Amino acid sequence: MVVGRIVGWMFLAAALLAASTEIALSVRAGGFTSLPLGQFWADLHLTSLENLESWLRGALPWAWDPGMTTALEMPAWPLLLACAAVLLYLFRSTPQAPTRAPVIGANARPRA
Repeated sequence: MVVGRIVGWMFLAAALLAASTEIALSVRAGGFTSLPLGQFWADLHLTSLENLESWLRGALPWAWDPGMTTALEMPAWPLLLACAAVLLYLFRSTPQAPTRAPVIGANARPRA
């Protein structure tokens, strides 16, 4: 559960980074500029994207095209934010019920 929450927080940090990068690109361009997930991923770590592509093309060709190519063309921050929300919801911590001190004689059997 802890690993799922950590990965969820990492997706949230990546979504914030992608959103801030998109804002900076839009300000620099003087208008709205969308940052696709594929470009964001390539800027962060191109080798992992290429490795995923070669593995998917070999093992599951239908998963790469049209599946991943469609996802890589989508704007980065909403997709990353959705992944973060799902992971943080699924791996949320549930509050524990408060423990009460045992009452003396509460569990005692009645005398016959």
